[in-house]
Amino acid sequence: MLKEKYEKWTKDFMNSWKDLDWKRTLELLAKDVAYYENPIDKPCSNFEEVTNLWNVVADNQKEIEYQFEIVAFNEETCIVNW
Repeated sequence: MLKEKYEKWTKDFMNSWKDLDWKRTLELLAKDVAYYENPIDKPCSNFEEVTNLWNVVADNQKEIEYQFEIVAFNEETCIVNW
């Protein structure tokens, strides 16, 4: 059941990205999210940084295709590779 919940959230997140609807994408994130644009970089330090990152998606990305795999999860955390 928990994995299905994370799969639904991931699909909603990825579809909002694919639709270039960055506002909908941001609505799916908690304000205290640890958001990593790249797994080897430091996460965004606050939600304003996440917003600044995502509000240029529609300008910089087109024809988005994606696949994802839930790598690990528990009640508090889900790690997704896409």
